[in-house]
Amino acid sequence: MELIRDSIATAPGHLKHYLETMAGLDNVPRKEKQFRNFTTNSLNLSKNKGAENIVSGIWSHLKGLREKQLAERAEAQAKVKKGEDLVDTKSVEDDPIEEKVTSDDGKSSKGKLDAKTVKKAMKKVLKKSKDRSMTEKRLRKAVQEHLGLSKDSKSDIKALVKTTVASSKDAVFEVNGKTISLKVD
Repeated sequence: MELIRDSIATAPGHLKHYLETMAGLDNVPRKEKQFRNFTTNSLNLSKNKGAENIVSGIWSHLKGLREKQLAERAEAQAKVKKGEDLVDTKSVEDDPIEEKVTSDDGKSSKGKLDAKTVKKAMKKVLKKSKDRSMTEKRLRKAVQEHLGLSKDSKSDIKALVKTTVASSKDAVFEVNGKTISLKVD
């Protein structure tokens, strides 16, 4: 949860240690009741007398930051709808890092993940596979590995593979149940 990592810098001193510990944990709940239970158990606060105060402090700090971020997003969307030009006040360090896509040729191109690169990767992977066919899940994983992407991009790959197969204009791919195969010319 990026919110937790971002909140460490602005957190009160007595909560920083707890937030640093939570930043290393996966699947931090977003709902208050589950968050309180998770925090109490994960940070071993159940025996601590001030545990409820600590958990409440963490929750209120994160809730305030979340509301601030949502307000900023809503304000930015309102400006875009009005047609005003947005002035980018972020520094270069705040800009999102683009994925680095590497092909088998050793060439690497820096760019965003799009349907075209996924389609090319799917073709290459299917050409190398036995019978030029794979199950959808194995194909997704192979494409992800072929492009050198992290596991964080799993949902993006999943959506792009499905749309690529469904919208293949020249019917390059055949779908037979869960198996996707490359048409032979």
